[in-house]
Amino acid sequence: MFQNLFCILTLIVFLIPVSNFAQSAPQQVAAGRIVISQLYGGGGNSGAAWRNDFVELFNRGNQAVVIDGWSVQYASATGATWQKVDLNGRIEPGARFLIRLSGGSNGAELPAPDATGAINLSATAGKVALVSDGGLLGAACPPGAQVVDLAGYGNSANCFEGSGPAPAPSGTRAIIRAGDGCTDLNDNATDFSTAAPAPRNSGALHISCGGEAEPEKGHPLPVNSELSGLKAGSILIYPIYSSKPAGHVSQNTRLSLTNTDPNQSVTTHLFFVDGNSEAVMDGFLCLTAGQTATFLASDLDPGVTGYLIAVAVDPLSGCPVKANALIGDAFVKLDTGLMSALPAQAVAAVTDPPSACTSTASSIEIAFDGVSYNRLPAELAVNNFRAGPDGEGPSIILLRPDKAIGKISGLLFDDAENAWNFEILVDRSHSIVRFSNSFPDLPARLSTIVPAGRSGWMRLKCIDGGAFIGAVTGSSAGGLAEGRNLHVLSLSPDARWTVPVFPPAC
Repeated sequence: MFQNLFCILTLIVFLIPVSNFAQSAPQQVAAGRIVISQLYGGGGNSGAAWRNDFVELFNRGNQAVVIDGWSVQYASATGATWQKVDLNGRIEPGARFLIRLSGGSNGAELPAPDATGAINLSATAGKVALVSDGGLLGAACPPGAQVVDLAGYGNSANCFEGSGPAPAPSGTRAIIRAGDGCTDLNDNATDFSTAAPAPRNSGALHISCGGEAEPEKGHPLPVNSELSGLKAGSILIYPIYSSKPAGHVSQNTRLSLTNTDPNQSVTTHLFFVDGNSEAVMDGFLCLTAGQTATFLASDLDPGVTGYLIAVAVDPLSGCPVKANALIGDAFVKLDTGLMSALPAQAVAAVTDPPSACTSTASSIEIAFDGVSYNRLPAELAVNNFRAGPDGEGPSIILLRPDKAIGKISGLLFDDAENAWNFEILVDRSHSIVRFSNSFPDLPARLSTIVPAGRSGWMRLKCIDGGAFIGAVTGSSAGGLAEGRNLHVLSLSPDARWTVPVFPPAC
């Protein structure tokens, strides 16, 4: 998408509340609410409280979670080599899951474990990760959506969630999650404290964390439902933003972006693309759970008309991730009288992770193929197409981020089912096409084809078969804003965009 035309004009500084992920491990959207609630590395040592090291998991949510194929993994405080224990089973709401590890001859026997392994935890500093698959992690601070939870402990730990590592345990002290396991602020330094170890297994008393969202009623929207302005996704496409520095009252755009996940933060990489020069300005926006950010185009990219794309990324590496929780909209006002409220088109990630990406990648190809992400439109339709007495029609907004739009093939129908063919050549990736008696080249005047008080419809497609996005906007009437995204008639089987990858700066 942006690989060939990418240039950083400036780094955006957002004057809105954001989450700071500096030096912290990635927070990912994961099934359920399973967390590391307690860990102890002094097992069997002289003076130890318990004979074995252990890790305790806890389900702080209100739905059971199957952990078949998951693993708990350990690395030294500064190491990049991980050891693992494979997990299987089901953790009920409010229940514990006890994993017995290496031990010695001193201390009391643990309660009956739910899983066992031979890992020897450090008693004072290390890193423990809960992973949603069985593949060994391969970095000192592992990126990737498979990391469900991570606890870095001890001052020397070089990977942790939030502002710092959990405090150092000892032979007689464990690190224990606050709120009896319920607290999860994604900050090891504040979520954990040291206390006498108290290991619990799945047979221990179940508790309720309270304040948890009720299970969703009805059926969740399938992630493989195609691109739409009426759902949440991992990528948002805003078809237009515009402002004029000297006339921002008459021409401006209010953009909003919301993280609908009530529990997890989402980091987004924003690409502001100038529709005329193709120059790209980018920045990062880190949204806490349930947060909405609203900003004006005149404050961020003044004097530019273009489009915006927001991509959910890993907060450490910048690689695209599955975080189907983003919604947004753009309220656009142009000095030509056009005014519209347009929802951002949401593209959901289907697989997790959606792209093969490493922490050293400088760019990544995003595949909109129905396997990695939802597919994009190949043919669009404009419904209820109208023209005024002078032939002035609506404005059609078109964008194709991978290349110039090129030739558009169109077919305009009146309400008597008569059809007129036309072609439009667009030499940029973004264009606002205003229909009139003189454009496009039609066999008759537009005001004759679609007389006042009558309507028609139109279908559009790229002649080369490429994928593109569209919206239609009209003039303001009586203070009411007009505008809508175009209907999708067919889908492109395998559109691909290339985006740069680098660590977030927020």
